[in-house]
Amino acid sequence: MRDKQIFLKFCEHLRGLLKAGLPLRDALEILAKPAAATSKKLAERVLSFMKKGYSFSSAVSVNGAVRVDERLCSLIAAADKAGNLCEMLGFITDAESEKSSFTSKLVGSCVYPLGVVLLAGFGSLFLVKNCSLLGFKTVPGSVFPGFVASVLFIVLFALCFFWVARKTNAENPQLSFFSPLSFFLSCGFDLKNALSLVSIGGGLKNASLCSRLLQNLSCGVPFSRSLKEQNFFSGEAVALIALAEKSGRLTETCRTVASRLAEAEKQKKFRFIRFGEPALISAVGVYVLVLAQSVILPFLTSFDYIFY
Repeated sequence: MRDKQIFLKFCEHLRGLLKAGLPLRDALEILAKPAAATSKKLAERVLSFMKKGYSFSSAVSVNGAVRVDERLCSLIAAADKAGNLCEMLGFITDAESEKSSFTSKLVGSCVYPLGVVLLAGFGSLFLVKNCSLLGFKTVPGSVFPGFVASVLFIVLFALCFFWVARKTNAENPQLSFFSPLSFFLSCGFDLKNALSLVSIGGGLKNASLCSRLLQNLSCGVPFSRSLKEQNFFSGEAVALIALAEKSGRLTETCRTVASRLAEAEKQKKFRFIRFGEPALISAVGVYVLVLAQSVILPFLTSFDYIFY
């Protein structure tokens, strides 16, 4: 995880320097200076390999400082050859940052409830374990069933909560196809080359899908018809692509489809964070209430267990 963060920070800084008009080697020289602490070692290694005759993508792949995903190396290699490295670095950083954004928000929303759960749970255990020091002869009989019930409740709720969170954060297959496709088309790649790059950067599902689409295109099957035959894409997306083929505006249409899918995904994640956090806090409140009623209250009301 640390290697990935370092590499994404390196891509972000390098993209900024390239957008400012600096040549690639000059940008790497700047990143290799001590002031750029996060990217310094990686930039040094990449620059040293480039001085030995390696291309930028090859230098990134074999840098030895951080481990870089082979998929990302393949995308950088394609951009390196096409001359749109700056745009590709932006695509990589934006795509990877979007994936981690929801996770960061989810972790942030769970910190306070988790602290309350642990504090209440360990506080109850301490009370039960040290009841003799507090003046009690033994633990009231209703304590253990109540404690187990409260723990089971919060564990089951947590499992359901994180299962829903995982489903919410699962990558939309249509978005993972159209988003890179629209980007590669806008970079000037033709449809076949763009599909080849999508197959490289989109995992096994996209690789299989793109392979079938490329095979159909080679046989002269229209792109929109190929999409429809996959029984994978929405009717709206297929209809828009069919219109784009007639008007010759495939790039803009793919971008439109991708933006609609991305907006729908953002809204879905927003709703989960908006309603999931209050639900989690409410569940923790029920857990604390059950603990108080089943563990603390018996000690306060069961006077038969107190030493005289």
